[in-house]
Amino acid sequence: MKKIILFCLLGVQILILGINQVYAVDVVTESYDDIIAATSEKLTTFNENRKITQIKELSDFSDNKYFIVELYPTGYLIYHENSEDIVEWAEDSPSPYLNLDGNLYYGGPTFYYQADNLTANHTITSEALLVENFDQYVSISNEMNDLLVANAIEKQSAIALYETLMKSELPPPDMQPMNYTRAIANSSFYRNMTSNVGYATVSGTEGICGYIALNLLIGYHDKYNNDNIMDDVYWSNAYKVGLKNHADSLSLHLYNLNPKNGTISVDIHETMLRYSTERGLSFQHEDWIAPIAMNPMITAAIDHDRPVIYFGWISDPRGGDNITHAVVVYEYTLLQFWGITYGFAFKAHYGWQNYSQVNFSGVLGSLYYFF
Repeated sequence: MKKIILFCLLGVQILILGINQVYAVDVVTESYDDIIAATSEKLTTFNENRKITQIKELSDFSDNKYFIVELYPTGYLIYHENSEDIVEWAEDSPSPYLNLDGNLYYGGPTFYYQADNLTANHTITSEALLVENFDQYVSISNEMNDLLVANAIEKQSAIALYETLMKSELPPPDMQPMNYTRAIANSSFYRNMTSNVGYATVSGTEGICGYIALNLLIGYHDKYNNDNIMDDVYWSNAYKVGLKNHADSLSLHLYNLNPKNGTISVDIHETMLRYSTERGLSFQHEDWIAPIAMNPMITAAIDHDRPVIYFGWISDPRGGDNITHAVVVYEYTLLQFWGITYGFAFKAHYGWQNYSQVNFSGVLGSLYYFF
């Protein structure tokens, strides 16, 4: 049973001054000082006041520890113990572990599970994994852990170099200690799409998130680049600010063009080719799988106003398709200290209602975009 630390109102507050805001964090224990300190720093970047309500312990499939910090009135952060850093956060989305207690697992961005004796059920989509197969997922958990630790070491090396330079007689380096963020031209299209998101399900599958993500890409290009890419019947209104869900969604039509139980970039590429042929259109496509797929490919696409479908997966030991989740990345941040880049963070629409502005760092599986 994982621990839950309830943060009660004891009147002890850490006040963090942000731009035009005051952020308050309620603290009742010194056991989680590092988590609270990291959370407090991150809260200074939020637009509105948030308070910590709970901290819950999570585990990946290799027993590396993470912690979910749940916020009031909404929002969450996920802290990675080994790198001592926040690796996922959202200001306006509910915790994916809200009202859950015990045996909580984090397999990376979008992979949220609670286990019982036999299965682990996804906390949002209810997709199930078999507990007896957890050892099959160890490698991807270790890969993500190692990447996050390496990023933290790189950051500390940059800090040590800066401190050495400042103590020397050399002039200070002409570099700024700040991160670099870029987004697609109309990122508000995704940030504001919180309810009508093209969500759909198909009975007998483990979700069709790849097709939902492709719907989100098509919608963006239809609104801003070519209004012939998608029929207006799939928009939820005449202003093109929402996509119809369920049976009326383009997502379901895309699934029927190329039905797969779990998709990666090559599957969605093929789906888009079939959809393009159906509409008599032609596009250029980028479809890459790790290790060839690299985070700089995402940043280059964003720089050219091209949202990207980011696929993460864990291998399905039952054979057949992988267990995948796909999100649409529309903003990136180069994590830097004094000019040294030590990692990447991405902002994405998760294809679920109220998960339109989730930030994460993680292991790349594959990517796809068209233009």
